[in-house]
This record gives sequence, structure tokens and C-alpha cells, in this order.
Amino acid sequence: MANCYVFCGVGIDGETYCTGVCANSPRWGQSQQSGYESYFAPYDGFQILRNPWATTAGSITLCTTEEQLNAALAQGTNYGNDCSSCLTNPVKYDCLNGSCVTSSTYDTPGLYDSLQECQGSCGSGCQPPNICVPPNHCPDGYVCIGADEFAQIKRELS
Repeated sequence: MANCYVFCGVGIDGETYCTGVCANSPRWGQSQQSGYESYFAPYDGFQILRNPWATTAGSITLCTTEEQLNAALAQGTNYGNDCSSCLTNPVKYDCLNGSCVTSSTYDTPGLYDSLQECQGSCGSGCQPPNICVPPNHCPDGYVCIGADEFAQIKRELS
């Protein structure tokens, strides 16, 4: 199975550009496209992208989560390709109190596969037909307290 890799390189304008690709054995290679022989392109046994854009080969970053993918793409201008379909440890989201959070934040079930899907359902809060984590959800192994009790503890600690 291919993994998600972000290639970042320098374009003809001197700016850094990044693109995500699904690959097994990623590497930078000299473009084989006529007229672009001085450019570098992502390879995985073959030239992955039809239009090479890098005049200087740069980094190749393995990404297993959406956070890693977004951080790697933020190293430069996103060239427009996406490798989220081959993330090996995709992030799940839940709607809590009208906001989308990663399921790992509060150990919630991860009802949504993408932030966009969660935001589409969670934007108007937890009213039907939106799917939200129950308000009294408490992860296994934790003791949960109400907001009033938490506020009292905070006051006593101040």
C-alpha cells in the first residue's frame, strides 16, 4: 500500500512549493518531459506528476496523519495535489459543544472521517439531524465532573 509523502522544492520563481502524493518508493528525479529536462519531479518508479515544477529538489516528508500532512504542506505554497487518501493513521473528528475536535483530544469515538465532514454537520450545533458526542460522554478510565464543580475547583486553586 502506498504512503502519503509531501515533496517540497524550489520553483523557477525562487519560491518553495509543496505537493502531496501517494507513493511506495518516493524520490526526486530529473524530468523526462520534453522542454522540462532541467526541472525535478517526484518519482515512484516513474514521473508521478505530468508537469514538473522544481528547479531545485528539496525535502520528502512521510505523513501518517492529517496534522502531519497539513504541517508538511505549510512549508511552502501547496501545488495542489493531495495524498490524504493514503494516510496510514487518519485523524477522526467529533462534534463537541458545536465545535469539531480530533477524537484523540478527549478520547471520543471519532464519528467523522474528515474535518470538512464534521464542520458540515456540526456548524449549527448539536441539533438533529447532526450527530454529536453525547453531552455526558466520559472516556473509560476517567472521572468526569460538571462545569459548576470544575469552576469551584478553579476558584479554590486561585
